[in-house]
Amino acid sequence: MIEAIFFGLNILLVLLLWKKMLRPSILDHFRDKLFDLREEVRDFYVQRGIPLDSKSYVELRRLINGHLRYSESMTMAGTLGFAALVNTRPVVVKQLQDEIEQRYSVDDADVAEFIRRTRGKATDILFGYMLLSAAPWLLVLTPIAVILAILVRAFSTKIKRGIEEASYRSEVRCLGGVTA
Repeated sequence: MIEAIFFGLNILLVLLLWKKMLRPSILDHFRDKLFDLREEVRDFYVQRGIPLDSKSYVELRRLINGHLRYSESMTMAGTLGFAALVNTRPVVVKQLQDEIEQRYSVDDADVAEFIRRTRGKATDILFGYMLLSAAPWLLVLTPIAVILAILVRAFSTKIKRGIEEASYRSEVRCLGGVTA
């Protein structure tokens, strides 16, 4: 009994450690990466002599600022659910693609490539945070999924044997034999 109490206390301590120390540190790490990316975008535009009020710069900055603002509330499950929902509506997907294309359209091929890479980096940073912030759930759910898979396999084998045995008995009866 005392082991169960200590186990429960240990779980509570690990969750407290996660919530108060590890998760905020992970968030700070990824937010720092986003700040660095934002500075990289600014440096690129300044070096190229592109005005900082240009449409593409403003949109990239808005994207990165949005990632900074909402990164803490973003979850892998929510993002994947949203993506799955949107992908069921091809018209919405096309509208979003057109809007994004229009927001980041530029005439210079090098700037267009930089924008594409920057958007990819911003997404990678956000997904990195979402994946690491989901780590405790993955650690909890993975053993549960493994146990469920083992149970399903074990029971499905027994059910299959039961069906086979019932089928065999049924065949024997049909042929006029007696089964034990």
